[in-house]
Amino acid sequence: MPQWGSRIAIACALTMALVGCTPTPAPPDAITQAEIEAKQRLKQENAALDTYVEAERATIPAILESAPGMYSEVTVEGVYPDTVLFRYVYADVLDPAFAADYFEGMVPTFQTMCDTTVFPGMESAGVPGPQKVTFSFFNVDGSELWSKTFEAS
Repeated sequence: MPQWGSRIAIACALTMALVGCTPTPAPPDAITQAEIEAKQRLKQENAALDTYVEAERATIPAILESAPGMYSEVTVEGVYPDTVLFRYVYADVLDPAFAADYFEGMVPTFQTMCDTTVFPGMESAGVPGPQKVTFSFFNVDGSELWSKTFEAS
C-alpha cells in the first residue's frame, strides 16, 4: 500500500510541475476598454451622420418643386465619418465650360451656406468635426460638370 501512495504523490507532483511549466495562453483578440469605447464612439458618430443625411433627404422634394424640370435627380449621401455628399443631376445637358465658370463664381455662396446652415446642423446632429460637404453637379449623361468639397472656414 505505501507504494501506491508514493506513486500517486509522484504522479501528482509531476502533473503539477508540468502544468506549472506550461505557459498560459493569452486570450485571443483581447479587446481593451479603450478599443470598446472607440468602437462605440464611431458607431454613434456614424449614426449621427445617418440622422443628418436623412433630414437632408427629406428636403429633396422641396428642391425639385422649387426648380421644376431643372434636375432629373437629387441625392444626399453620407460618407463616414464626417462628410455629406449632395449630388445634383441636371435634366438637360449643360455646357461644361459655362457650368464650371458659374459654379466657381458660386463658391463664396456655397461656403456661406455651409458655414451658416449645413455645418451647424451637422454639429447639432453630433457629426464629428471637422465636417465636410461635397456638392457635385452632373449632366444627364453622367458627365461631371463640377464638384467641390467644403470645410468650415
